[in-house]
Amino acid sequence: MKKNTQIIIIVGVVAFITLGAYFLLMFARESPSSKEEENKIQRNDEGEKKSEVDKEEGAITDQAVLEAIGSFVGEGIATRKYDGEKFSTAVRAQLSDPPKEKFYESWLVSNGGSFISTGKLENAGNAYESRFSSDKNLISYKKVVITEETEANGLDGKPETHILEGSFKD
Repeated sequence: MKKNTQIIIIVGVVAFITLGAYFLLMFARESPSSKEEENKIQRNDEGEKKSEVDKEEGAITDQAVLEAIGSFVGEGIATRKYDGEKFSTAVRAQLSDPPKEKFYESWLVSNGGSFISTGKLENAGNAYESRFSSDKNLISYKKVVITEETEANGLDGKPETHILEGSFKD
């Protein structure tokens, strides 16, 4: 009888530990750890990078995956939206800090090679970000480029070293 009691106690303890671990894992999966985690670039079931893009009826929305050029390291996502009145774009990139006296700038590029600066990327903790809006319809600018710029030149409208590039699909 003593051996049966020991076996029952062991089985009970193992079952209790297993159930506890199961509930802890389920709780950890359901609760986001922070806003920063929610904003990170995510991957879909096929392993492709994705970002949430507003879906408004009648609005043109799109995203571009930004990939590193040459020996540079990093990745990013650019989104754009045109609602018939206002064009807007947002860029978010995982990049190391730029060298001293340098900064990152984002650009829209037309098929003809015209560049429009969409601004300096600002450090947002775990990524660099920029937002841009215009009353002009810039949907024909399909390429997005992030460059490393010389601080002394400021936002001079002349793209320097290309770090990341990508294109909108439509």
